[in-house]
Amino acid sequence: MRTIDLEVVDWHQSRRATIPGVPSDTTVGEVLADLAQSMSLSEDTEHGLIYDGQKLLSHQTLEEIGVDDKAEMTIAPDVTAG
Repeated sequence: MRTIDLEVVDWHQSRRATIPGVPSDTTVGEVLADLAQSMSLSEDTEHGLIYDGQKLLSHQTLEEIGVDDKAEMTIAPDVTAG
């Protein structure tokens, strides 16, 4: 199984996190759980990941999505229109 180094930046470009050696079978949900802690994200707000202009689903694996090594993703709060 290959591993991927990820670079994640928040929506405002004010915080960055580097996650080295993530197994390619890791789900987006697992990445988000690690980021919530490492980036001190609010537990009151749900977040999502955006890669290559697409919002990712939590059950997708990095391999399914085709995430490249040293890829940059954006983490953003989920917004629900009401």
